[in-house]
Amino acid sequence: MATWTIQDAKTNLGQIIARAGAEGPQLISHHGHLRAVLISIEADHTLAAPKPDFCAYLLGGSKVDEFPLERDFESPSLSQDS
Repeated sequence: MATWTIQDAKTNLGQIIARAGAEGPQLISHHGHLRAVLISIEADHTLAAPKPDFCAYLLGGSKVDEFPLERDFESPSLSQDS
């Protein structure tokens, strides 16, 4: 991410907007401290998009009874004797 001073940001706003779209977020500092981030509209839409409900996501997955379980009764069992 590129960092711009607030004075450079004022002077080069068009370039900063273009770079936000092409390269990603652009940081703006004031008196040596980060104060703002300029992002593309596409990035904003991605961040603002509704997120799926975590509980619904978990419940929407495959269920245990949908997996075929096979048992191998021929295999030797583990003995308690070592």
